[in-house]
Order: sequence, then structure tokens, then C-alpha cells
Amino acid sequence: METMPKKEKTVYMYIDRKSLETRTLLLAAPLYRKHVQIAARRVVDGEEIETIVDGSIVETKRTTTEGQWLVTNPTGVQFVLDDAVFRARHTATDTDGIYNAVGYFARQSKTHMVLR
Repeated sequence: METMPKKEKTVYMYIDRKSLETRTLLLAAPLYRKHVQIAARRVVDGEEIETIVDGSIVETKRTTTEGQWLVTNPTGVQFVLDDAVFRARHTATDTDGIYNAVGYFARQSKTHMVLR
């Protein structure tokens, strides 16, 4: 029986996107177009949203305002985006509530740097 390879644990770190080192890495890194679909819905004003990472760790708690979007990425992480940011980063599909991510990202070794 074949076993699935173990998934590497996500490590979060601060990256100064304006530093010379980061800009140099981004300029040298290959660019990839995003091909991911997300689920999203308009939130209700005053709705309480918790961003949960790694299945159980509450990263943030946020009270929504009218016009914002609740986004669920393919790994199940949920977060809130303002309308203008959501519309700049996503386009509608033929399926209600499903959107395509728009944009590119650069990958340098095991570090992902998203370009918006």
C-alpha cells in the first residue's frame, strides 16, 4: 500500500516586502499565474468571523461591516476582505459563490511571495 508523503508544517514569518533583499529575491524568482478557486460570500453587518489556521488555531477575530466578503480558500482558511480588495483579486465563475483568484506569485526556494 502506497502512503501519502507527509505535509510540511507551515511556518509563518515576517517578510519586509520593501527590503533590498526581498526585492532582489523577487526580481530573480520565476512568476506563476494563480489558478486557484475560492468560495466567497457577502457578510452580514456585525457578523463575528474567526480566522482559523492549521485546523484549530484562532489567528484573528473580526467584526464585519456591510459590503465585506468572507473568503474560504482551498485549505479551508477563512478571512474577510473589503469589497475593493476582493474585486481586485477575484473574478466570478459560472458557479454561484465560486471565484477565480487573479494575479501572480513569485516563488523563491520554499518562500512564497505574493505579488498583488
